[in-house]
Amino acid sequence: MKRTCLLLLVAILGYWLFLMPPLFAQEPSPKALSIGDTVPNVVLAKIINYHSPKARISDYNGKLLIIDFWATTCAGCIASFPKLEQLQASYKGKLEVMLVTYYKDQSYNQQFFDRRKAGGHPLSLPSVVEDAVLKELFPHSGYPHVVWIDQHSVLRAITYSDAVTPMHIEQALNQEFPLSMRMKVKKKQYPDDLHQWPYLLDYPSGAPLNGRQLFRTFFSNYADTLNKMQYVDRNDDFTRIYFANSTVPAMIKQASECIMAVNDSISADYVHYKGYEKKANSVFPYKDFSDFKVLDYDALDELFTKHCFCYEITLPPFYSLAQAANFLLADLERYLGVHVAFEKRQVEVIYLAAIPKTSQNSINSSQRNERSIELSQMLAYINYDPKLPLLVLNQGDALEDMRVDINLERHYQLEDLARIMNQIGVKMVRRMEMINLAIIQ
Repeated sequence: MKRTCLLLLVAILGYWLFLMPPLFAQEPSPKALSIGDTVPNVVLAKIINYHSPKARISDYNGKLLIIDFWATTCAGCIASFPKLEQLQASYKGKLEVMLVTYYKDQSYNQQFFDRRKAGGHPLSLPSVVEDAVLKELFPHSGYPHVVWIDQHSVLRAITYSDAVTPMHIEQALNQEFPLSMRMKVKKKQYPDDLHQWPYLLDYPSGAPLNGRQLFRTFFSNYADTLNKMQYVDRNDDFTRIYFANSTVPAMIKQASECIMAVNDSISADYVHYKGYEKKANSVFPYKDFSDFKVLDYDALDELFTKHCFCYEITLPPFYSLAQAANFLLADLERYLGVHVAFEKRQVEVIYLAAIPKTSQNSINSSQRNERSIELSQMLAYINYDPKLPLLVLNQGDALEDMRVDINLERHYQLEDLARIMNQIGVKMVRRMEMINLAIIQ
């Protein structure tokens, strides 16, 4: 009897285990790959603008596969799309280009493709969206990020977009490895707390041997190992202005905001500064990319190398941000021969004012969607366009919280903005006012 019960128990247990889902058969999380590794045959899920919603790495065996990570916020990525389309057409049957993004959802990215088509710039390249796998295999912290996988699913290179040329494609197709191109260097990873970020010079080589460091400035050219960023900070330990891979005009703009601030409150006084002006007949070789259109340039990395710099100044905490900014301007003149002077000039200012008898409540409710933002946020973005006059909210109209549906990924003419504002019950009023300008000589 006991033997019979035992056999019955084993049978029931075996049947139950058979029915259980394969909990222990799950695939492990993908690990970051190195040059020369074989890329696992992972599924490329959620592909848009393609003949199939899914694919596998093995589907591209026998072809050179170029994976280009991108986002709608990356102008350099979008600028390279026409070149990639042309190369894929030239090497049809030998080369496959797959865009990959993990920025926002499928619907959002599909709208990007639809807008390009409607605007007369249709895109033929497919894109993986909502990616969660490839970014783990090829980790990165900035764009552009281009992955080269050969005909046998072997990772051969990780580069910037400027390396995607006919010559390098020919080398890859002919298995001429290692490729004669500049590889992308792994970006440095920083903690979330900006106060703990390392200086541009790595320690311990950049640290003083004895005592506490009080004054420090550092200037270098474009650095592959740093992402483009800038910030200012004043705390109990130091006053600091930091730029990584920024243009000279961007440095001057930030310095001007600090100098014109009151009690180091730069955000509240930004409206008093709009762009910069070049002195007549002066030669100013350092570019600001804000006047470039997305489809105008491919060699973005070359532009960065020629026109971007790293700069850092750290001072004792009793120095103000305005004083630190003046040190920065002095260094620009000392090292690059760029002189900046401030003058008050009469310029056109556009005030946004409420149209009388407009129900703001009904307007706001109709404008609330995924892309709508507050007017104050819109101005913070629009006012970085040097081609537009300064836009300011009319005080007393309580427009700060009003929302507008606007695509900040495109450049607007003043007439376009006026039409958008009119739709939400806001009008533009032109005035001439005396404001400070940074004059570059």
